[in-house]
Amino acid sequence: HILTLNSSDCPSHNTRTLWDIISSCGLTLFVCTWTAIHPDIPGKGEGTINSASRQLLLMFTAFLAPEFVVAWAAWQYLHARQVAKAFN
Repeated sequence: HILTLNSSDCPSHNTRTLWDIISSCGLTLFVCTWTAIHPDIPGKGEGTINSASRQLLLMFTAFLAPEFVVAWAAWQYLHARQVAKAFN
């Protein structure tokens, strides 16, 4: 005997409200941005709260203005090249 689902057995949850769409998109963007941002290694005296707040600031910057994060990454890359050349 094969079990099948009848649509009349399920409650009527086949529509999404505006809040459902906004909250699921917002949560997805938050999680993706949080995992994509990799801030620098914290300083020696920097605590967990300061490190987390710095990552939150970067995350919100990436969420609202991603071009700033791209420019920041390019600046870091160019500066790292200069430092590497200075040590060679």
